[in-house]
Amino acid sequence: MDRLEKFFRHWQSIPRSGLVPRLADYLERPNPELQPWTLILDVEDSTLPTRLFATALVTLVGADLTKTDHLALFSKDQHGDAMRRHKLMAIHPCGMYSEAVAQTLKGLTYAMSGLALPLARENGGHSVVRIIVPSQALATGDTFATVKVQPPAVKWMDIGAGVPD
Repeated sequence: MDRLEKFFRHWQSIPRSGLVPRLADYLERPNPELQPWTLILDVEDSTLPTRLFATALVTLVGADLTKTDHLALFSKDQHGDAMRRHKLMAIHPCGMYSEAVAQTLKGLTYAMSGLALPLARENGGHSVVRIIVPSQALATGDTFATVKVQPPAVKWMDIGAGVPD
């Protein structure tokens, strides 16, 4: 079973009332194998604050992006689409598989894939938990400089409420 499938099965195993587990319940049940590759974003009106940016991602990127706006990884002209996708995923509960290409500080290009799934917050807000899977290990001492999304290839995943149009 690959990391994306394990991540989905873990998310499915979290207790819930309805289709989406609560953020607090997800955080109480981390999967030690998967947790280093996850990030959690809060879906706000016009920003996607990064609540959690796990250790393997910090090593991969070369910086801890916790408390930054996830939209900073996209070009300005893609902010609206990124917000729309994350809001759709949270409001119309569904999963989102995506692919992106990133360039490292050494100029190497790597593909990566990810799976994002919704979480409900106590205050009625929404969050998204995502796992990132790089296509291969980086060269020793290399980190990502930029994530190039042109735009990302996105596939919606039905978790019980259908998928957006």
